[in-house]
Amino acid sequence: MADFGADSTLINADQVLLKVASDTYLQLQEIKTHFTRPEFREPTTNGGIKYYYGAGDNWFTAKLLATKAEVDSLNTLTKRVAGVMTETAYTMLCTDDTGNTASVAMTAVLRDFEMVAPKEGAFVFDCFFRVTSDSITVTLA
Repeated sequence: MADFGADSTLINADQVLLKVASDTYLQLQEIKTHFTRPEFREPTTNGGIKYYYGAGDNWFTAKLLATKAEVDSLNTLTKRVAGVMTETAYTMLCTDDTGNTASVAMTAVLRDFEMVAPKEGAFVFDCFFRVTSDSITVTLA
């Protein structure tokens, strides 16, 4: 059997935060990331294939647990100014059981969000973020 390492190095879903300001972190739930590039195939004269890749087509969705102080901030981020959405630097901070972190930094726009009040539990914001930076930075600490 293979040894996959200690379970303490796995990141639990409840240990993922979204840094939205220098000192503000929001709890994320049900995170789904999509990092991809369009791929184009071009046949060559010798019968081979050459691949070309376009700019990143990246996004992520998540449910945010936020306080009423963030409601206005989230709404402000969805507004357009001269037809352009507000780009914001975001960092997903992932922590394992031993306290080691991995951060995923990117620039994105909050394209839309839906406020959901379930029968029980916390009020959540179901958000869609379009990543506008062509590169995503991953840092392990």
